[in-house]
Amino acid sequence: MTATVRTRDLSIAALGRSASWRYRRATAGLRVLPDFVVIGAQRSGTTSLYDYFLRHPQVIPAYKKEVHFYDLHHARGVDWYRANFPFRWQVGDGKITGEATPNYLVYPQAAERLHAVTPNAKLIALLRNPVDRAHSAWRLRSMEGSETATFEEALAREVDQADTDVADIEDPRKVGRFLRFLYLAKSRYPEQLERWWALFPRDRMLIVKSEELFTDPDATLGAIAEFLGIEPWQPGSFRTVNEAKPAPIDPALRARLVEYFAPYNARLEAMVGRSFDWT
Repeated sequence: MTATVRTRDLSIAALGRSASWRYRRATAGLRVLPDFVVIGAQRSGTTSLYDYFLRHPQVIPAYKKEVHFYDLHHARGVDWYRANFPFRWQVGDGKITGEATPNYLVYPQAAERLHAVTPNAKLIALLRNPVDRAHSAWRLRSMEGSETATFEEALAREVDQADTDVADIEDPRKVGRFLRFLYLAKSRYPEQLERWWALFPRDRMLIVKSEELFTDPDATLGAIAEFLGIEPWQPGSFRTVNEAKPAPIDPALRARLVEYFAPYNARLEAMVGRSFDWT
Protein backbone atom coordinates (compact mmCIF):
# COMPACT_ATOMS: atom_id res chain seq x y z
CA MET A 1 0.00 0.00 0.00
CA THR A 2 1.39 3.37 -1.01
CA ALA A 3 1.71 6.31 1.37
CA THR A 4 -0.93 8.18 -0.65
CA VAL A 5 -3.44 5.34 -0.29
CA ARG A 6 -2.74 5.03 3.45
CA THR A 7 -3.21 8.77 3.93
CA ARG A 8 -6.48 8.69 1.97
CA ASP A 9 -7.78 5.74 4.00
CA LEU A 10 -6.87 7.46 7.27
CA SER A 11 -8.63 10.63 6.14
CA ILE A 12 -11.78 8.69 5.22
CA ALA A 13 -11.70 6.93 8.59
CA ALA A 14 -11.28 10.24 10.40
CA LEU A 15 -14.24 11.72 8.52
CA GLY A 16 -16.31 8.69 9.44
CA ARG A 17 -15.48 9.06 13.13
CA SER A 18 -16.24 12.77 12.98
CA ALA A 19 -19.64 12.18 11.38
CA SER A 20 -20.42 9.41 13.88
CA TRP A 21 -19.60 11.69 16.81
CA ARG A 22 -21.69 14.58 15.41
CA TYR A 23 -24.63 12.18 15.14
CA ARG A 24 -24.10 11.03 18.72
CA ARG A 25 -24.02 14.62 19.97
CA ALA A 26 -27.18 15.46 18.06
CA THR A 27 -29.01 12.48 19.58
CA ALA A 28 -27.60 12.78 23.11
CA GLY A 29 -31.02 13.47 24.60
CA LEU A 30 -32.22 10.05 23.43
CA ARG A 31 -29.34 8.22 25.08
CA VAL A 32 -28.80 6.74 28.52
CA LEU A 33 -26.20 7.21 31.20
CA PRO A 34 -24.07 4.24 32.29
CA ASP A 35 -25.36 1.47 34.53
CA PHE A 36 -21.84 0.68 35.68
CA VAL A 37 -18.45 2.37 35.74
CA VAL A 38 -15.09 0.66 36.21
CA ILE A 39 -13.25 3.34 38.18
CA GLY A 40 -9.75 1.85 38.44
CA ALA A 41 -7.14 1.19 39.41
CA GLN A 42 -4.74 1.96 36.57
CA ARG A 43 -2.53 -0.94 35.43
CA SER A 44 -4.82 -3.36 37.25
CA GLY A 45 -6.61 -5.14 34.40
CA THR A 46 -9.36 -2.68 33.54
CA THR A 47 -8.72 -2.99 29.79
CA SER A 48 -8.91 -6.78 29.94
CA LEU A 49 -12.12 -6.64 31.99
CA TYR A 50 -13.72 -4.23 29.55
CA ASP A 51 -12.68 -6.48 26.69
CA TYR A 52 -14.53 -9.31 28.43
CA PHE A 53 -17.58 -7.06 28.78
CA LEU A 54 -17.54 -6.40 25.04
CA ARG A 55 -18.14 -10.10 24.49
CA HIS A 56 -21.15 -10.31 26.83
CA PRO A 57 -24.49 -10.36 24.97
CA GLN A 58 -26.17 -8.20 27.63
CA VAL A 59 -23.54 -5.43 27.66
CA ILE A 60 -23.88 -2.63 25.11
CA PRO A 61 -20.51 -0.88 24.89
CA ALA A 62 -19.85 2.82 25.23
CA TYR A 63 -18.40 4.76 22.31
CA LYS A 64 -14.99 3.99 23.79
CA LYS A 65 -13.69 2.31 26.92
CA GLU A 66 -12.24 5.39 28.66
CA VAL A 67 -14.62 8.32 28.40
CA HIS A 68 -12.73 10.51 30.92
CA PHE A 69 -15.80 12.63 31.64
CA TYR A 70 -15.33 12.87 35.39
CA ASP A 71 -11.70 13.92 35.13
CA LEU A 72 -10.68 15.58 31.84
CA HIS A 73 -13.95 16.41 30.08
CA HIS A 74 -16.35 17.34 32.87
CA ALA A 75 -16.71 20.91 31.59
CA ARG A 76 -18.25 19.60 28.36
CA GLY A 77 -21.46 18.78 30.19
CA VAL A 78 -23.75 15.81 30.72
CA ASP A 79 -25.09 15.79 27.16
CA TRP A 80 -21.53 15.26 25.93
CA TYR A 81 -21.30 12.33 28.34
CA ARG A 82 -24.61 10.85 27.19
CA ALA A 83 -23.39 10.95 23.60
CA ASN A 84 -20.97 8.16 24.50
CA PHE A 85 -23.72 5.67 25.36
CA PRO A 86 -26.47 3.72 23.57
CA PHE A 87 -30.01 4.83 22.82
CA ARG A 88 -32.65 4.18 25.48
CA TRP A 89 -34.27 1.55 23.31
CA GLN A 90 -31.03 -0.41 23.10
CA VAL A 91 -30.83 -1.07 26.84
CA GLY A 92 -33.36 -2.46 29.27
CA ASP A 93 -34.75 -6.02 29.27
CA GLY A 94 -31.58 -7.15 30.99
CA LYS A 95 -29.16 -5.17 28.82
CA ILE A 96 -26.81 -2.63 30.39
CA THR A 97 -24.04 -0.24 29.38
CA GLY A 98 -20.99 1.21 31.05
CA GLU A 99 -17.49 2.60 30.70
CA ALA A 100 -14.08 2.07 32.29
CA THR A 101 -11.83 5.04 33.07
CA PRO A 102 -9.22 3.87 35.60
CA ASN A 103 -8.15 7.42 36.45
CA TYR A 104 -11.46 8.02 38.25
CA LEU A 105 -10.42 6.11 41.36
CA VAL A 106 -7.59 8.51 42.13
CA TYR A 107 -8.90 11.75 40.61
CA PRO A 108 -9.86 14.13 43.46
CA GLN A 109 -13.24 15.33 42.12
CA ALA A 110 -14.35 12.19 40.27
CA ALA A 111 -16.41 10.65 43.08
CA GLU A 112 -18.37 13.83 43.75
CA ARG A 113 -18.95 14.45 40.06
CA LEU A 114 -20.04 10.90 39.33
CA HIS A 115 -22.39 10.91 42.32
CA ALA A 116 -24.02 14.10 41.03
CA VAL A 117 -24.72 12.60 37.59
CA THR A 118 -25.22 8.85 38.14
CA PRO A 119 -25.69 8.24 41.89
CA ASN A 120 -27.17 4.79 41.24
CA ALA A 121 -24.42 3.52 38.96
CA LYS A 122 -22.66 0.37 40.08
CA LEU A 123 -18.94 0.80 40.55
CA ILE A 124 -16.16 -1.73 40.04
CA ALA A 125 -12.67 -1.23 41.44
CA LEU A 126 -9.88 -3.59 40.42
CA LEU A 127 -7.05 -3.52 42.94
CA ARG A 128 -3.66 -5.01 42.10
CA ASN A 129 -0.67 -5.70 44.31
CA PRO A 130 0.43 -2.10 44.94
CA VAL A 131 4.11 -2.83 44.30
CA ASP A 132 3.39 -4.46 40.95
CA ARG A 133 0.89 -1.76 40.02
CA ALA A 134 3.40 1.02 40.72
CA HIS A 135 6.16 -0.72 38.80
CA SER A 136 3.88 -1.47 35.86
CA ALA A 137 2.81 2.19 35.71
CA TRP A 138 6.44 3.31 35.74
CA ARG A 139 7.32 0.85 32.97
CA LEU A 140 4.44 2.09 30.82
CA ARG A 141 5.54 5.70 31.17
CA SER A 142 9.12 4.66 30.43
CA MET A 143 8.14 2.80 27.27
CA GLU A 144 6.08 5.83 26.18
CA GLY A 145 9.17 7.98 26.63
CA SER A 146 7.49 10.36 29.09
CA GLU A 147 9.39 8.95 32.08
CA THR A 148 13.17 9.13 31.94
CA ALA A 149 14.01 8.39 35.59
CA THR A 150 14.73 4.92 36.92
CA PHE A 151 12.00 3.33 39.03
CA GLU A 152 13.85 4.15 42.24
CA GLU A 153 14.54 7.72 41.11
CA ALA A 154 10.89 8.21 40.16
CA LEU A 155 9.74 7.01 43.58
CA ALA A 156 12.21 9.34 45.31
CA ARG A 157 10.95 12.24 43.19
CA GLU A 158 7.39 11.48 44.22
CA VAL A 159 8.36 11.45 47.89
CA ASP A 160 10.03 14.83 47.43
CA GLN A 161 6.81 16.19 45.89
CA ALA A 162 4.58 14.75 48.62
CA ASP A 163 3.59 18.22 49.83
CA THR A 164 1.92 19.03 46.51
CA ASP A 165 -1.84 18.80 46.92
CA VAL A 166 -3.40 17.77 43.64
CA ALA A 167 -6.68 19.33 44.79
CA ASP A 168 -5.00 22.74 44.54
CA ILE A 169 -4.35 22.32 40.80
CA GLU A 170 -7.25 23.89 38.92
CA ASP A 171 -6.48 22.98 35.29
CA PRO A 172 -7.77 19.40 34.76
CA ARG A 173 -5.11 18.66 32.17
CA LYS A 174 -2.37 19.74 34.56
CA VAL A 175 -3.96 17.48 37.18
CA GLY A 176 -3.90 14.65 34.68
CA ARG A 177 -0.24 15.19 33.88
CA PHE A 178 0.63 15.35 37.58
CA LEU A 179 -1.26 12.13 38.32
CA ARG A 180 0.50 10.29 35.49
CA PHE A 181 3.72 10.23 37.50
CA LEU A 182 2.29 9.30 40.89
CA TYR A 183 3.32 5.69 41.36
CA LEU A 184 3.06 5.38 45.14
CA ALA A 185 -0.06 7.48 45.67
CA LYS A 186 -2.08 5.56 43.10
CA SER A 187 -1.32 2.34 44.97
CA ARG A 188 -2.48 3.67 48.34
CA TYR A 189 -5.99 2.32 47.94
CA PRO A 190 -7.57 3.10 51.33
CA GLU A 191 -7.40 6.87 50.93
CA GLN A 192 -8.95 6.57 47.47
CA LEU A 193 -11.78 4.27 48.55
CA GLU A 194 -12.65 6.44 51.53
CA ARG A 195 -13.38 9.33 49.17
CA TRP A 196 -15.82 7.15 47.21
CA TRP A 197 -17.42 5.52 50.24
CA ALA A 198 -18.17 8.94 51.68
CA LEU A 199 -20.72 9.30 48.87
CA PHE A 200 -21.67 5.79 47.73
CA PRO A 201 -23.03 2.89 49.81
CA ARG A 202 -20.46 0.16 50.08
CA ASP A 203 -22.78 -2.34 48.41
CA ARG A 204 -22.76 -0.06 45.37
CA MET A 205 -19.08 -0.90 44.74
CA LEU A 206 -17.53 -4.27 43.97
CA ILE A 207 -13.87 -4.65 44.95
CA VAL A 208 -12.06 -7.13 42.68
CA LYS A 209 -8.58 -8.43 43.36
CA SER A 210 -6.86 -8.11 40.00
CA GLU A 211 -4.75 -11.22 40.41
CA GLU A 212 -7.94 -13.29 40.78
CA LEU A 213 -9.32 -11.94 37.51
CA PHE A 214 -6.43 -13.67 35.74
CA THR A 215 -5.85 -16.73 37.93
CA ASP A 216 -9.54 -17.61 38.40
CA PRO A 217 -11.46 -15.72 35.70
CA ASP A 218 -14.54 -17.97 35.81
CA ALA A 219 -15.25 -17.29 39.47
CA THR A 220 -14.30 -13.62 39.24
CA LEU A 221 -16.46 -12.91 36.20
CA GLY A 222 -19.26 -14.84 37.89
CA ALA A 223 -19.07 -12.51 40.89
CA ILE A 224 -19.01 -9.46 38.61
CA ALA A 225 -22.03 -10.74 36.66
CA GLU A 226 -23.97 -11.31 39.88
CA PHE A 227 -23.10 -7.81 41.07
CA LEU A 228 -24.28 -6.26 37.78
CA GLY A 229 -27.39 -8.43 37.54
CA ILE A 230 -26.44 -10.09 34.25
CA GLU A 231 -25.93 -13.70 33.29
CA PRO A 232 -22.52 -15.31 33.89
CA TRP A 233 -20.53 -15.50 30.69
CA GLN A 234 -17.51 -17.05 29.06
CA PRO A 235 -15.61 -14.54 26.90
CA GLY A 236 -14.26 -17.40 24.76
CA SER A 237 -10.66 -16.67 25.70
CA PHE A 238 -9.23 -14.95 28.73
CA ARG A 239 -6.66 -12.90 26.88
CA THR A 240 -4.80 -10.19 28.73
CA VAL A 241 -5.12 -6.83 26.99
CA ASN A 242 -2.66 -3.94 27.27
CA GLU A 243 -0.22 -6.04 29.26
CA ALA A 244 3.43 -5.09 29.53
CA LYS A 245 5.94 -7.93 29.52
CA PRO A 246 6.92 -8.87 33.09
CA ALA A 247 10.12 -7.35 34.39
CA PRO A 248 11.89 -7.93 37.69
CA ILE A 249 12.14 -5.36 40.46
CA ASP A 250 15.38 -5.08 42.39
CA PRO A 251 14.78 -7.40 45.40
CA ALA A 252 16.00 -4.84 47.94
CA LEU A 253 13.74 -2.15 46.47
CA ARG A 254 10.79 -4.53 46.39
CA ALA A 255 11.34 -5.39 50.05
CA ARG A 256 11.28 -1.68 50.93
CA LEU A 257 8.10 -1.17 48.94
CA VAL A 258 6.41 -4.15 50.55
CA GLU A 259 7.24 -2.61 53.92
CA TYR A 260 6.02 0.82 52.76
CA PHE A 261 2.65 -0.51 51.60
CA ALA A 262 2.12 -2.91 54.52
CA PRO A 263 0.15 -0.48 56.73
CA TYR A 264 -1.97 0.64 53.78
CA ASN A 265 -2.73 -2.96 52.85
CA ALA A 266 -3.63 -3.79 56.45
CA ARG A 267 -5.99 -0.82 56.51
CA LEU A 268 -7.50 -1.90 53.20
CA GLU A 269 -8.11 -5.41 54.50
CA ALA A 270 -9.83 -4.01 57.59
CA MET A 271 -11.99 -1.75 55.42
CA VAL A 272 -12.98 -4.40 52.90
CA GLY A 273 -13.11 -7.35 55.26
CA ARG A 274 -10.91 -9.70 53.28
CA SER A 275 -7.26 -10.66 52.92
CA PHE A 276 -5.27 -9.68 49.85
CA ASP A 277 -1.97 -11.42 50.69
CA TRP A 278 0.17 -8.99 48.72
CA THR A 279 3.93 -9.34 49.12
